Amino acid sequence: MKKLITTIVFSLLILQLSFAQESIPTIRSNKQEVLLKFNNDSIVWRIEPEKNPDIFYIGSTLKTKHVWFITDVDSLYFNIEAGKKYDFIVQYNNQN
Repeated sequence: MKKLITTIVFSLLILQLSFAQESIPTIRSNKQEVLLKFNNDSIVWRIEPEKNPDIFYIGSTLKTKHVWFITDVDSLYFNIEAGKKYDFIVQYNNQN
């Protein structure tokens, strides 16, 4: 009986951990250039697949920014706050 309870508790913990993992947003692109639009500005970010991670920093005095990452095939939107980090994946040329 004790073994059965231990097995059930262990199974429930494993089940909870599998649902607790967050999925990371993914954006697809066939080109290295990604258009970034934030508030009233826009720039082009050239992704570098050989860098892992390839990091882009947005500096601002504003507390909140609305940011769009736009590629030739996809787009991704974030409502970002100062001091926070936002992870996402750029799937370049259908590579994993």
